[in-house]
Amino acid sequence: MRRSNKKSFDWYGTKQQFSIRKYHFGAASVLLGVSLVLGAGAQVVKADETVASSEPTIASSVAPASTEAVAEEAEKTNAENTSAVATTSTEVEKAKAVLEQVTSESPLLAGLGQKELAKTEDATLAKAIEDAQTKLAAAKAILADSEATVEQVEAQVAAVKVANEALGNELQKYTVDGLLTAALDTVAPDTTASTLKVGDGEGTLLDSTTTATPSMAEPNGAAIAPHTLRTQDGIKATSEPNWYTFESYDLYSYNKNMASSTYKGAEVDAYIRYSLDNDSSTTAVLAELVSRTTGDVLEKYTIEPGESVTFSHPTKVNANNSNITVTYDTSLASANTPGALKFSANDDVYSTIIVPAYQINTTRYVTESGKVLATYGLQTIAGQVVTPSSVRVFTGYDYVATTTKAVQGPYPKGTVYLAGTVQKDTVQYKVIREIVEND
Repeated sequence: MRRSNKKSFDWYGTKQQFSIRKYHFGAASVLLGVSLVLGAGAQVVKADETVASSEPTIASSVAPASTEAVAEEAEKTNAENTSAVATTSTEVEKAKAVLEQVTSESPLLAGLGQKELAKTEDATLAKAIEDAQTKLAAAKAILADSEATVEQVEAQVAAVKVANEALGNELQKYTVDGLLTAALDTVAPDTTASTLKVGDGEGTLLDSTTTATPSMAEPNGAAIAPHTLRTQDGIKATSEPNWYTFESYDLYSYNKNMASSTYKGAEVDAYIRYSLDNDSSTTAVLAELVSRTTGDVLEKYTIEPGESVTFSHPTKVNANNSNITVTYDTSLASANTPGALKFSANDDVYSTIIVPAYQINTTRYVTESGKVLATYGLQTIAGQVVTPSSVRVFTGYDYVATTTKAVQGPYPKGTVYLAGTVQKDTVQYKVIREIVEND
């Protein structure tokens, strides 16, 4: 991949990296994104292992939410310590909200700048774009860091603001008064996320001085595979078109209680599965009660955030059985999940399952200086197995290596959750789960 008249730049001593980052959480192993680091005129290539604290010259995608974790609320062990942690956490979250706002402007400004560079050469504008992209990468790393301090977040807010202001000033040379401001007010920071269906992708060539082969219109291998389900237990994905099953509950604890001397009911030979549709602008969940024997759907509902539905099929099996209630609880909502699904009966919670977020799996082709030549975004649901867009040939650049790393899931290692609780006469227990590893 060499061109006869290569650019005579020296990218960090003529080293370049092709970085593929592999993320693990629970049983899921998901390729989230690719950064292709390229060097112009490079003769030496090297594979380097990246770490979480690496320099922000390689852009990376946001880690998706795990579908393996189940939660209801964080376990509290000390009231004073909990209060202090909660206060600090609130301050960090507020600071991160500000950082998310200022970073939302960066891609838009960079996109406007790249359009101008496609029409004219402007070294100052190019440098401003490069600086804004570098600051954006550093800010995203802080946003993804669950242990980031308020001071670290505020430092990134200041850095991104300065970079955005500098880029905005450069862009004013190419706009009439007010045009740039209007664009910032009306254009969404991530339009791809609101228009692509799950499994669809979109590529963009940002640097008009080079060409990509295959073209950025091609997925070049980018694809998704279904979530990993417990097929050994007879769990199957939904047959509803355009819906993706992400998790299930086997009714084990519920059945044990129904068949006990307390309830004098009977076990329900079924499981419940949860699915999201291919429209990333919605968060409704399809809940289906499925027969283990025939695979038939016994009862189903579509649940919106904040809603509850009642499954009455168990009482058809035995009149002493309790109806099942599934609640789409939004109290656990965060940037990585729209909420959780609580499976309960008679106020006893038997299962709590986190709803995964929709995520864009982004392949970025980046020079070692941080300049993004092109991107390819693939719409996914967190927890799906993803094959990222593969290596492309860019005229004037070389690539070489792949790297992998684990990434923080929606909840930090060591977090303890109350996943279920039952208090009925002599039957009293709690189910507590702890995040022990992101692997």
